[in-house]
Amino acid sequence: MAFIKEDSINKVKQRIGLVDIISDYVHLKQRGNDFKGLCPFHDEKTPSFSVNENKSVYKCFGCGVSGTSVFNFVMQQEKLTYPESIEFLAKRAGIELEYDKTFNSELKNLTSEILEIHKIASDLFMDNIKKNDSAKNYLFQRGFDDNVLTKFQIGLSINSYDQLLKVIQNKKKFSSKSMLNSGLFINASRGYIDKFRNRIMFPIHNHNGEIVAFTGRTRDSNNKAKYINSPETRIFKKGNLFYGLWSTNQSILREKYVVIVEGQTDFLKLFQKGMTNIIATSGTAFTDNQAKLVYRKTNKAYILYDGDLAGMAAATKAGYMLMKYNVDTKIVEIPKSSDGKAMDPDEWSSRDSIERIRSKIINSLDVLDFHFKYYDSMNMNDENNIKDSKIGITKFINECLNQIKEINDPVYQELQINRLSELTNVTNDSILRLFRSIENKSSSSKDSQNLEPELKSKLNNKLDDDVIKLCFTKKKEIRLFISENLEKSWFQNNNNANIYESIFIHLSSEQYLDSDSAISLIKNKNEKKHLIDLIFEMDEKNLSLKMAKECISRMKKRFYSQKIELMRASLKVSSDNDDTVKIINKINTLQKQINGIK
Repeated sequence: MAFIKEDSINKVKQRIGLVDIISDYVHLKQRGNDFKGLCPFHDEKTPSFSVNENKSVYKCFGCGVSGTSVFNFVMQQEKLTYPESIEFLAKRAGIELEYDKTFNSELKNLTSEILEIHKIASDLFMDNIKKNDSAKNYLFQRGFDDNVLTKFQIGLSINSYDQLLKVIQNKKKFSSKSMLNSGLFINASRGYIDKFRNRIMFPIHNHNGEIVAFTGRTRDSNNKAKYINSPETRIFKKGNLFYGLWSTNQSILREKYVVIVEGQTDFLKLFQKGMTNIIATSGTAFTDNQAKLVYRKTNKAYILYDGDLAGMAAATKAGYMLMKYNVDTKIVEIPKSSDGKAMDPDEWSSRDSIERIRSKIINSLDVLDFHFKYYDSMNMNDENNIKDSKIGITKFINECLNQIKEINDPVYQELQINRLSELTNVTNDSILRLFRSIENKSSSSKDSQNLEPELKSKLNNKLDDDVIKLCFTKKKEIRLFISENLEKSWFQNNNNANIYESIFIHLSSEQYLDSDSAISLIKNKNEKKHLIDLIFEMDEKNLSLKMAKECISRMKKRFYSQKIELMRASLKVSSDNDDTVKIINKINTLQKQINGIK
């Protein structure tokens, strides 16, 4: 891959702040100089993820993930390489990158090639549908208009094994690896063939508006596979995205709530009617990552799934997942059709006005109320129903409490317990006792697992750590004093000794060494992590020349004292009088040096 010019990289750094980019993934709240939030890299109830804009450092005190730049964060979160992270952020900031003179536009990395293949595929599918009256009429009969079909780039894959394949091959030479990894082709016995054939094509976009996958709906009524989806690829993780969010994000932020549906057609029909604060799960099971993504956008969600029993069960499950992240969640009751059958949002939107639909959404049920109301319907095979069975009520309470214990906010958690008591007519005290029992069982194993990182952090050598922190002060006199008076051998901690060796040459520079540049000098993964931890803990106002002098004096004394202890140990095994005299003289010399250290 071509090298990106340093000036371009610096432009991206200057344009995008660390808090700015991380806020796209984490709901951050300022606490003093730091910003706190729930870690995007592991599940937690109490925020342990911290960001310090001034130091350009982020760190999770729970799982230990850390980094020193917007590029580090995007690499970890989006699973990108360093050059890919630069290109990702440059596009977000609207910066055109400059490459060195050896750049060849034909040379693309795997991610770029896969994205380009998807763009070519989408253009082809859209061109196909323009030429196919049958496919267009099918969509028009379903109630879709040209505007929404064009905006969301709805297309058609014709009934051919190689139409897309030939187009891709004629456009340019893509690597076989990128073609296979795109998810758009199948490596069959006859060679590559198109995955999607004779289907209405719904492109799935990432939050940058780039097409990363497709859902294909069959046009053949005899085809049992009504929908097929792109497999997960380098650019597409189905549980990390919502269909349509790239377009509706601003509306969600403006309206301060989101409506969540399952399918693309549900989304498109409601969007067309004017409901623009909407997203779809693309027919896949709701995931924990999607719940986090909703929380980053809003704290209020309305789940509008199909009105059948499967839709109700899926809506209830998704509702609890959202509650875990303190999203005030309600589930919409879709009315039945005139013949008493359950409807999906697509059908409902064709039969009712947007005003009536909005009213029904706003007046929907809280998750617990919905779960209670339809519990027996969703568990028809269970003879213990909650209407006339104490066992049924007990099972329902246990199910609910196992979900409520996952909620992060203790106040929101308590409100749900109170509501559960009201719904079941079981005393609050009884439910609380059961809740504590369930909570204790699940937390006992986690507590023991958290002891190890705490113990490791206590074993760090504080004196060595303080000296490394001093090396990153903005005050040149401190850095210069350290460079002239400290020896690498005085460090007790190998990580610190190697870090000091890597940054030593920069200590006497006029400009202090910023954290991102320092990290780039360190090759060892453990040393990098250790340095990031120290930089995060560092407080410039506590660093002084007096502190530097005291630390170096203590390190020097410690170093000489340890040498003396080793010499004294050697005296016990020495049988040579001459050696004994020499060792004693050396001990006396070192002791005088220790006494002379101020």
